[in-house]
Formats: sequence, structure tokens, C-alpha cells
Amino acid sequence: RKTVPESINYTLSGDLFYNFSDATEAIFRARYNKEHTENQFAGNDKIIKDEEANLIDKNISLTLKHRYSKSASVKSIFYYTSYNAETIFYNQGTNEIYNKSFYNQNLGKIELQSDFVYAASHMLTFGGGINLESVDSDIIIDSSANSTALFAFTQDDWIISDKLNLITSLRFDNHSDYSSSLNPKIALSYEILPKL
Repeated sequence: RKTVPESINYTLSGDLFYNFSDATEAIFRARYNKEHTENQFAGNDKIIKDEEANLIDKNISLTLKHRYSKSASVKSIFYYTSYNAETIFYNQGTNEIYNKSFYNQNLGKIELQSDFVYAASHMLTFGGGINLESVDSDIIIDSSANSTALFAFTQDDWIISDKLNLITSLRFDNHSDYSSSLNPKIALSYEILPKL
């Protein structure tokens, strides 16, 4: 009997950068991961089961950046990721399927963010976006589910001195499955010792 699952895993990833001009840049990133695992265990019927699990995880993103001036810039992010898992149990000897399950999840995201420097010591950031998510599985109620989430945010980063920094922010979330929420945040940091 196997005491440690046998596993094969490989990952491919890459980044591509392209400058349309001195002020405009595009960044493309992609990642693909695949894992195959084999294991054995004894079921309630005392028959040894062979387990095979396959997992595929992939994501891609495209980021567009444009700088209007030294004090103003904008960034757009397009992101997609998927997670697919399948597990099959076989009765050892007969190779009959004892149990089988699957889980598939997809997420798409679009976000727009702008940054402005004003009054020399303030960085104002604001933006918003949308998340689109879907799940398909035989282990959840109704087998599938879809959700949409809208969000907006703003943040002010005030460099009061070389050692003192104040950040205030506000975020609004509107999810299709939950009630809307508005979340403020204030953070104050002070550097006691210089960075080594």
C-alpha cells in the first residue's frame, strides 16, 4: 500500500513587457500549473481504492499603464483565473469507478485605478472595478453558482514628514450574494529607527 501519494507537478509561467511610448506600458503575465496525484486507501467496504486526482490552475493578466505627467497616472487591470479539479476512485483489481467528483471555478476581474500627487506630499488614489465568479461542482448545492461583485475605493497617502505617514481610505463593495458594505480605514505609521 502506498504511504506517500505519488505526485507529478509542472508549472509554466511568463511575463511580457511592451512600451508603446515613454508614458505608456503594457504588461502581460500568464501561468499554467498542472498536478497529477495517485494514492491508495481502504474504503468502508474493506476494498482497496486507487485514487487519481488531477488539478489544473491557470491565470492570465493584462495591465495597461499610462502616465499623463509626473503627478498623474492611470492603470487598467484585466485578470482571469480558473481552477479545475477532478478526483476519481477506483476499486482495485476491477478498475470500476467507486466515486467521482469535480470542482471548477472561474474568476474574471476588471479594475481601473488613477493616482494623483497634489500639495507635494499627498498621493490620492481612486478607482473601481468588477469581479465575475462562477463555480460548477457536484459537491455544492444546485451544482453551480454565479456571483458579481462591484467595488470602488479611494485612498489618500499623506507623507507628513520623513518619519511620519498617514493613510486614510474608503472602500465600497456591492456583492450579488451579500449586502453592500462601506469600509473606512485610517493608518498612521512612524519610523522609530532608520531602515537597515
